[in-house]
Amino acid sequence: MRAGLFGGTFNPVHTGHLRAAEECAEIFSLDRVYLIPSYTPPHKPGPDLAGHADRLAMVRLAVEDNPRFLASGAECARGGPSYTRDTLLHFRNTLGPSATLFFIAGADAVMDIHTWRAYPEIFQLAHVLVLSRPGQPGCPEIFSHIAAILPKIYTPSAADTLEGKDSFRTIHFFPCTALDISASLVRRLAREKRSLRYLVVPKVADYICEKGLYT
Repeated sequence: MRAGLFGGTFNPVHTGHLRAAEECAEIFSLDRVYLIPSYTPPHKPGPDLAGHADRLAMVRLAVEDNPRFLASGAECARGGPSYTRDTLLHFRNTLGPSATLFFIAGADAVMDIHTWRAYPEIFQLAHVLVLSRPGQPGCPEIFSHIAAILPKIYTPSAADTLEGKDSFRTIHFFPCTALDISASLVRRLAREKRSLRYLVVPKVADYICEKGLYT
C-alpha cells in the first residue's frame, strides 16, 4: 500500500486540490490518496471556516467518482486541534507498518513547518511531497529551509529529491499543474451569489448553494 495523505482546511475543496492529488497519485504510483479535512486547524481558524461536517461532506462529494481517492474524517474523530504529526500516527497505526506513507503539502506550508507541533517526527513518519505552483517558493529555497531546520539530517541539493539520514524519509519537490484557484476565491464568489462552475465539482457547488455556506 502506497498511501498519500493530503490534509487541509478544504474550505471548500476545489478542482485545484483534486488535480494536485491526481498528479501525485499518478507520478508517485499511489494506491490511495486520503483527503483529510482538518477539524480545528491551529493556523487557519478564520471566521468564515465552515463546520467540519460540511467540509467533510464536500470532500466526499468531490471524490466519490475517483476510486483512488478517499475522504477521511480521522481528525474529527480525534477532536481538538488538528496536528499533522498525530494524523500521520493515526494512519501509520491504521494502515500498518508495511504501508508507505506520503505526506502531501504545499510549498508555502512547508516553509512554515518548523512552527508545527513535533515537526521533525513528520519527516520520520512519511515521505514528503512538496507541491509548488508559480509564485510559491522554489526547490532551492525549500530545500535550504529544510536543511536549516533539520541540520545534519538533510543537506541542500540542486536535484528535486532530498534523502534523509537515519529514520528520516525522502522529500520530493513536485511542481504540479498550476490552476489559479483558491478557496478564498470560491468563498467570495459564493458570498456574491455568483457561479462556482469549473472551480468546484458540480455536486460541491450544489451543496454550497443548498446549505447557504459562506453567505
